[in-house]
Amino acid sequence: MDDFNDDSKLFHPEYAHIFFGDDEQLTGYNEPIITIYINAWSFKVYLNFEYNQKHKVLPAPDPIALITPYIAKDSIISDLNEFKESIGKDRKLSKPFGNPISNYELTNRNTGETKEYNLYFHQFGTTDEKFDEEFVSFHENVQFFILLEIDGGTYIEAKDPRWEVFLLYEKQNIDGTDYEHLIGYCTAYRFYAFPDSFRLRISQFLLFPPYQKCGHGRRLLQGIYDNAILRGARDIPVEDPAPEFGRLRGMYICYQNILFSY
Repeated sequence: MDDFNDDSKLFHPEYAHIFFGDDEQLTGYNEPIITIYINAWSFKVYLNFEYNQKHKVLPAPDPIALITPYIAKDSIISDLNEFKESIGKDRKLSKPFGNPISNYELTNRNTGETKEYNLYFHQFGTTDEKFDEEFVSFHENVQFFILLEIDGGTYIEAKDPRWEVFLLYEKQNIDGTDYEHLIGYCTAYRFYAFPDSFRLRISQFLLFPPYQKCGHGRRLLQGIYDNAILRGARDIPVEDPAPEFGRLRGMYICYQNILFSY
């Protein structure tokens, strides 16, 4: 995030059981508030915990200590002023990863503002020995969203050359300069298919909460299908799809049937 006063970029995580147990309860505090700021350019994190009073009898575990093991160690910034300063610095250093495969424009239903979005295709590595270490590090920061937004979501073993990723970026013009920041992505695993093709299994499909229910999901899925088919994929299955993704895929298939039925 760039603007700390922009309420449209604030959201509550969908899931917190991996940190606080199945009941997602934090005991021992009166009026606890956990705040997580995430830098939209580098996905560095600032965590803050406030409460009115600690219980004298009930156990009161430190929630920050429960969350930090799941965040890339080098991405945590403990000082708020340092975190704010990192936003501008990281924006200037930011870049989209991968090769562009599609783009589109979308108008915000609430503000009427039209923005451009670009979809990129990237691979974690080309061989068992050659990986894009810069992207692997970036992905370690981004994947924290998997735990917040996907029920039962787990981190992937990125050091496998068969992992691929589709990255959706929003273009922004700030002080006369165009930048692109990530708003969602999809990881997919490539399997060999006899005799000379492959199957591309979609694993994690995620749009960050401020960008959900805006029309990006269908466009991201379409870009994945188009790219995989262009490369000769035999089929494109989905690993344990959530009900929301099942509905999205159903809408996409219906859209395609209508589009090509003339």
